[in-house]
Parts: sequence; C-alpha cells; structure tokens
Amino acid sequence: MNQDPQSQPDPFSADERARYATLLGENGWGEAAQLRLRDANIVVVGAGAVGAAAAGHIAAAGAGHVGVIDGAQVEQEDLSRATLHFTPDVTRNKAESLTAKLGVLNAGVHAEPFPAFVDERNVDVILEGADCVVDCCGHYDTSLLVNDACVRAARPLVVAIAHGGSGRLTAIRPGESACLRCSEFADPRGGSTPPLGPLGGAVGALAALEALKLVTGFGDPATGVALVLDGLHAAARTEARARRPDCICATG
Repeated sequence: MNQDPQSQPDPFSADERARYATLLGENGWGEAAQLRLRDANIVVVGAGAVGAAAAGHIAAAGAGHVGVIDGAQVEQEDLSRATLHFTPDVTRNKAESLTAKLGVLNAGVHAEPFPAFVDERNVDVILEGADCVVDCCGHYDTSLLVNDACVRAARPLVVAIAHGGSGRLTAIRPGESACLRCSEFADPRGGSTPPLGPLGGAVGALAALEALKLVTGFGDPATGVALVLDGLHAAARTEARARRPDCICATG
C-alpha cells in the first residue's frame, strides 16, 4: 500500500521553513532546489570584497557546506569593501574571519576555513568534494590553477572579478561550456585597482546566484557568456564566450 503523501515526514524543520519561506514559496525554486542546496558543498576561493559577499549569500540561502580559502590576513583597507570583516578582525586570517560570520549568519550551514593560498600542490586536495567552486581571488594565475582543477574533476565553476568600478563573471560547466582558458575573460592583472565596495558586493552577490543555479538546476546559469558590469555608468552587457576545440576542457 502506498503511503499517503500527506503523512510523509517534512524534510524541513520549522526553523528552516521560516528561514527559507521566500525560497520555498518561489515558483520554480521550491523544495527540490532547496534540498539540493542543503546537500551541496560550495567552496569560495578568496575572502575579499567579492568572496565575502558571495559566501554570505550562499550561506544565507542555505548551502549545507561552505568552504572558504584564503591565506591572507584582514587589513585595515579591507574594511571599506568586505563587509563581513569587522574592525576587530584586522590581522586575523580572512578565511577564518569570514567563516566565523557565516556560522552566525546561518547556524544550519557548516562553514569551514582553509587558511592557505592555492598553489599547484594543494589545489586538487582543497577543492576535493566540492559540488561547485566560486573563484573570487582576483589573481589570474591562481584562477587558472582553480580552473584547471575544476576541468580535471568536471566540477562546475563560477569566476568573478572586480576592480575599480567594473566587474565580470562567468559560469563554467567543464566539457559543456567555455572554461577560463578558452577565450578572453579579462586578465585581472590588467586592472589591479581594488573594487569600490558596493561594486565588489554586487559582483559577489551575482556570483553567488550563479553558484546556486549550478547546484540546484534552477534558472539559466551564465555559461557561454561573460556578464560585464560598469558600475560607474550603470551599464551591463553580456559577451559570448565560445569553447576552443584545442583547449584542455575539450581535449581532456
């Protein structure tokens, strides 16, 4: 005899239903997407202005596990743009500072710091088990390492950068869409000015949205395009990004 669906145990606690009421009620998102997000492990590389905003929104939405990677310390100048780092955090490791805030923001999320810089020796180990990676480090060589590790593991990736008053982001499904090496995506070394605080936050929030779409299947991720923001002139556009047949993501 089939059990009455009404008698099935509720997969969400009362607290979760209250916290995620808007998401659970959204047409197209609903319970299935929220459960996929609750089971997801999302790793954010970089805990500056962009990474702090991305990790904050990912944790607030209810990702089950959020890892944060950064080997740098919070500096005084970070406080004007990375809003989850507070004045007493100056000299504290950025990954540890940020994950401490994520645990307060949403106690239902397991926030794990990795207080290290990504390099060739540790990149595969640090990213192991991630369902999606959000690269907000702003360092092109590091971004290539992260990209290549995600391609090897067929792991979805969001790349987000911001400097001055502009920002760019793209979503990558290795083997399906252009990876970071496939076509031009603006080498961050070409613009080293730290982002204006609100611009970094905006790019980070959009990066979080792309990660949520990749892990839940909700909406259309920005694969095959780059979203370009001009915060100083209130402009935005998309640029097509095509896979290169001889790229590592196509040749394996």
